[in-house]
Amino acid sequence: MELHDITTVSDEILIKLTTVMNSDCQPGKYSLVEIRDKYVGAGGMDIFYMKDGAVHSQCMLLDIYPKHKSVYIHDVCVAKTHRGQGLFKKAVEFLAKHYAKRGFNKLTLDASDSTKEAGLDQKARVAIFSKAGFKVSPMTDIWDSKGGYKSVPTRVLLDSGSIGNANSPIGEIKRCYGLDDEFISCPMSMDISKKSGGKKRKTRRTVKRR
Repeated sequence: MELHDITTVSDEILIKLTTVMNSDCQPGKYSLVEIRDKYVGAGGMDIFYMKDGAVHSQCMLLDIYPKHKSVYIHDVCVAKTHRGQGLFKKAVEFLAKHYAKRGFNKLTLDASDSTKEAGLDQKARVAIFSKAGFKVSPMTDIWDSKGGYKSVPTRVLLDSGSIGNANSPIGEIKRCYGLDDEFISCPMSMDISKKSGGKKRKTRRTVKRR
């Protein structure tokens, strides 16, 4: 399994990836050739794809924010024939190392509130992203009805019907709330900074006997 950056690949491969996205994920949403030509060269977006032999199995669109040292996973499409094989987790592990080396501190994404897209509901998406290493963000950025922007503590609906927060058990989270109790996408993030690379192992001191 290989993961590639699309900036150097042919239009033919991008057309194949677009076909996979249109048939298995989001029909007719966009052309990857157009995305590359309009956004990738300007430095605001990266696109990676995963290949298994001759089969193009996964595509990921990423929004890059150097100022904030964060990368937002804008879209992910895994071919139906390759689902359930842990490809998303493998790709995220690669991306975490790739962007950490470039000085980025965080990967973020949203667990969509759509129940129709790709046949997954929000509960399933939260679980999948959690297995890949993401955690529900403690704060949710939202726009109110008057066009105002604000950050509010994340609220989630649990399977029990009660209200929880970002620290609620992943397996019990059903949906995420916004203002006025409407359902919204659930923000999730992963710390990829060097300081999060694991605690230093304490050396054991040897006490000399007298």
